[in-house]
Amino acid sequence: MGRRILVIDDDATILDLIRAVLLEEGHDVDVALNGAEALAKDSRPPEVCVLDMFLPGISGPDLVTALRDKFGQDLPILLTSASIVEREAEQLGAYEYLPKPFDLEELLGAVRRGLDGSSS
Repeated sequence: MGRRILVIDDDATILDLIRAVLLEEGHDVDVALNGAEALAKDSRPPEVCVLDMFLPGISGPDLVTALRDKFGQDLPILLTSASIVEREAEQLGAYEYLPKPFDLEELLGAVRRGLDGSSS
């Protein structure tokens, strides 16, 4: 079974595209359209989380805290956003930040870096 990745984005088109690319790479991908949906999942913990910073409902910073409370404080989180939030991403402890729109190869490289850092 591939490495587990959780992708959270409120844009279903982007979510489906990221899921397809990560599945093609052989990963086990779980997706959610918002924070509440992500937190309600009862599955094995992800090894990396790709998180859109601005979602309806739970704010990005609150969701980072909740995800780490649920899945472990060392969960590597890759933040994405159409807004410039690089400093905030750093303050939240994200291992990397990708501004939207991003190139799919950039995304794959960033996910690989997160997985490399979380290898068991």
